[in-house]
Amino acid sequence: MRKALALVLSLGLTAIWTAPAAAAPTRVDYVAQADPICLATAQSESTIAAAAVTDVNKGRFKAAAHELRRAGHVFGGGVDQLAALERPPADAPLLGAWIDSLRAQLPILRRFARALNRTQVKRIRQTARRLILAEEKTSALVDDYGFAFCGEFGA
Repeated sequence: MRKALALVLSLGLTAIWTAPAAAAPTRVDYVAQADPICLATAQSESTIAAAAVTDVNKGRFKAAAHELRRAGHVFGGGVDQLAALERPPADAPLLGAWIDSLRAQLPILRRFARALNRTQVKRIRQTARRLILAEEKTSALVDDYGFAFCGEFGA
C-alpha cells in the first residue's frame, strides 16, 4: 500500500514539475484584460469630471481643481493596473510606450488642476492644450490595436 501511494505521489509530482509553463499572452488576451480596466476607470473619471465641469460653470474653481485631482488619482490607478498586466512579447515595446504616454498625462493634469485652483486663465489654456495634445498622442499609439475601450483611455 505504501509503495503504491509513493508511486502515485511521485507520478503526480513529476506531472506537476514537468507541466509546461504558461504561454505568453496574446494580443487578444491582453485586450480582454485591459479593456475592462479602461472602461471602469473611464466611468469613474467621467463621474468626477462631470462634477468638475459643474463646479467650473458655477465659478467654483478650487472645488473643480479638487475634483480634477481626484480624477487624476483614479486615472493613475487605472494606468498602474494596465502596467501590471503581462504584455504580449511582440507588442511589449508598443504597450510600454503607451503606458509611458498615459503616465505622462498625470503631471499635466496636476498642473491643470493647480492653474484652475489659482484661477490662472493663461495657464489653464496652456495646460489644457498640452493635455489635449498628450491625449491625442496616446490614442494614436494604439488606434489600431484592437481595443474597444482602451483606444480612447486617457483621451
